[in-house]
Amino acid sequence: MTEFINIDRNKDDGFTLVELAIVMIIIGLLIGGVLKGQELIANAEVTASVSQVKATESAMSTFQDAYANLPGDMTNPAARIPNCTGECARVGNANGLIEPLPGAAQTLAMEAQTFWSQLAAADILGGVIADSPAVVPTPGQTHPEFPSGGALRVGYHVGGVITGQTAAAGQSAGHYVNSTLALANIATNTQADSALSPGQASRIDSKIDDGQPNTGSVLGNGQAAAGTTSCALGTGVTDVYNTAQTSLNCNTYIRIR
Repeated sequence: MTEFINIDRNKDDGFTLVELAIVMIIIGLLIGGVLKGQELIANAEVTASVSQVKATESAMSTFQDAYANLPGDMTNPAARIPNCTGECARVGNANGLIEPLPGAAQTLAMEAQTFWSQLAAADILGGVIADSPAVVPTPGQTHPEFPSGGALRVGYHVGGVITGQTAAAGQSAGHYVNSTLALANIATNTQADSALSPGQASRIDSKIDDGQPNTGSVLGNGQAAAGTTSCALGTGVTDVYNTAQTSLNCNTYIRIR
């Protein structure tokens, strides 16, 4: 007996609409998970950055309470701070100010660099090596790394416009920390020195202050004009961070006291 096999040549061997819908849902979930993960990481970096700024402010006050001097500003640190040698032992002028201003290029023997070494030697703040072997300022050795990018500088600003800030008006006098990529060779806070995207700077500003680049205790610094290399969209008090851009166009000045 001859058997006949019925072959349906019109049968569609592709995916059904239901199968395609399931695949699209899975892809959507994966993409959503990746984006959500990136958002969580970004938020964690901002939270860690804000915590580091607050820790620096607290450490500065703790040191002053313990030694009746600001870190970096002492005239006799080696005699007063345990195990204070090398970079930590460099003397300041005891004028109550950490000099120079935070936007200045950092060099060895500056109060603004010794500041970190003395906090580390006094076991008040970590993130640096008290007697760093680095011959030039180095993130993670002479200066703490900033979780959102770059490193932190510190210094006193006498008031008025800070080098590189996005605001047309000046800033109040006080001690500031400044996020930066370059420590030793760039003082103008140009794009080449930028450690943050406008979005990162905006989130940090919103966590600490008013979220505006040109007002309050947190200022954006970088270019201030509509464009792909700008940190802020302008220099006025109503202008905002240029968050449409994801490149590193910003740093921040944050007043700590």
